[in-house]
Amino acid sequence: MTDKHPHNLQTEQAVLGALLSHKDAFAHIGGLNADHFFESLHARIFDAVQSIFKKGGAVSALTIAPLFKNDESIQQIGGREYFAGLASGAATLFELSSLAEQIIDLAQRRRSIDIAQSLITDAMEISYNEPFDKLAASHLDNLTTALVAGTGKRKTDWTLAESNVVVVDKLAALYEGGADMDAVSTGLRQLDDIIGGLHRSEFIVLGGRPGMGKTAVGVQIAQNVSGAGRGVAYFSMEMSHHALNRRLDSARLWMPQQQVSYNRITAGKVSKDELRWVVSAADETKNFPLIIDEAPGLTPGELEAKARVFKSRFERQGKALDLVVIDHMHLMHFPGARSETERFSNISTQLAEMSKRLKCAVLCLAQLNRGVENRDDKKPSLADLRQSGTIEQDADAVIFCYRESYYVGQELARCKSPEQEADVMADLAAYDNKIELIVAKQRNGPIGSETFFCDIGSNVIRDFHEAQISEVAA
Repeated sequence: MTDKHPHNLQTEQAVLGALLSHKDAFAHIGGLNADHFFESLHARIFDAVQSIFKKGGAVSALTIAPLFKNDESIQQIGGREYFAGLASGAATLFELSSLAEQIIDLAQRRRSIDIAQSLITDAMEISYNEPFDKLAASHLDNLTTALVAGTGKRKTDWTLAESNVVVVDKLAALYEGGADMDAVSTGLRQLDDIIGGLHRSEFIVLGGRPGMGKTAVGVQIAQNVSGAGRGVAYFSMEMSHHALNRRLDSARLWMPQQQVSYNRITAGKVSKDELRWVVSAADETKNFPLIIDEAPGLTPGELEAKARVFKSRFERQGKALDLVVIDHMHLMHFPGARSETERFSNISTQLAEMSKRLKCAVLCLAQLNRGVENRDDKKPSLADLRQSGTIEQDADAVIFCYRESYYVGQELARCKSPEQEADVMADLAAYDNKIELIVAKQRNGPIGSETFFCDIGSNVIRDFHEAQISEVAA
C-alpha cells in the first residue's frame, strides 16, 4: 500500500492517544480494529492496547512502552517519547467516535481502491477460460464484504441496561401516539393489523404459486410505500422496468368505473382519454422515491452492492432506504453451490443478514413447489416453500398469496354440461376480485389471514373496506 492511498496519520495518533489516556475510550470507538489503521506500527500499538484492556490491565503510555522496546520501527521515531507524544495529543472522548469512524471510512476507501485496481487488471488481461462477468461478480462480492466488514456504524452488542433504554423509550413514544419508526406501512391496513407493517432489519418472504398474484402484491406495496415518501428499491429479475412501470400506472389509474389494464397499455389499445390518464399517472408518480433495477440473475453480493448505492442516493436526497423488494428469490444465482438446497440456503441467509446490515425491510418474493397442485385444499403452507427448511428458518415472516378464483377458472375449462358450467360460474363470481394473504409465520407476532380486493389485470390490491367505499362513491 502506498502513501497515495487515502489516510490520516494524525487522526490515527489522536485515537491511539485517547486509548492510552482515557479508561472509557474503548466504549467510543465502535467497530474500529487494527486492520483499519494505515500505519502498521499504529496497528500493532492498537492490538497491544486492546489486549491489555481485555485482560483488565491498566492502559497508559507507561504500561505500553515496554512492550515495544525491541520494535525497530518505534525506536527510529523516538521510542518511549513517541508514546508520550500520543498521550499528549489525545482526542477527547467527545471527538473519539467521529475520529474512529473517519479511520474506518479511510480503510474502506483503501480496500475499495485495491479491489477496483484488481478489477482493472483482470479486465485488461483477456482470457476466455472464465467469462469476465463471473470475475466482475467476484470483485463485487469482495467489495460488499469489505464494506460490511469495515463498517462500525451498526451497534451489535448491547448491555441489558442499554437495551432497556431503547425498548422503554420506544414503548413510551408509541403509548403517546407516536409512529413506530422501525415499521414501514404496507399501505394495506388489513395486513398491517396482523404484522404491524414491514419492520426494518427484517427479512419477509412473500410466497405463492404462479398466477397467485405475488408480483401484484409486491408492486402494490412498493407503490404504497414510495407514495408515502419512503425509499424503495425494487429488484425485478423477471420483468423489465417498462413492464413494471406499466403495472404501476395501471394501478394508479384504477377506479371501480374505470380500469386501464397493463396489458392494454402494453399493446397501445387505449382511447385518447385513457392515454391522457396514463400520462397524468406517470406525472404523479415521477417523484416517488422508487428505483427499479432490472438486472437478471443477481447474486446476493451483487444485489447488496447495488442496494448500498441506492441507499446512498436516497440519503443524498434526505431520505432513507426503507424497503427492498426482490422479485424473485428463485431467479437469483449463487456461484459454487453444489445443490439447489445449498443455493437457496445461502441466498436466504445472506438476504436476511443484508436486511440487518442495511437496516431496512427486505420483502422477497418466492415460488412454491408443485406439491400444492396435487392437493384438494390448495391453500399453501410453510412446507410448500421450495427448500422450506432454510427459507422458513431465515425469514422473520412468511406471507402466502392465494386466489381461489385461479383454480375455479381451471375447473371451468373442464365442465362437461351447462349445469356444471353454471355452478362453476357461480363459484367464480363469488371468488372473483378476491385475494387472500396468509401470514403463516411471524417471529414477533401472531399468524392469521385476511381477504383483499384485487384486480390482477390492473395490478390493484386494496383493503376490502377501501374498495367498497370506492364502489359506493362511483
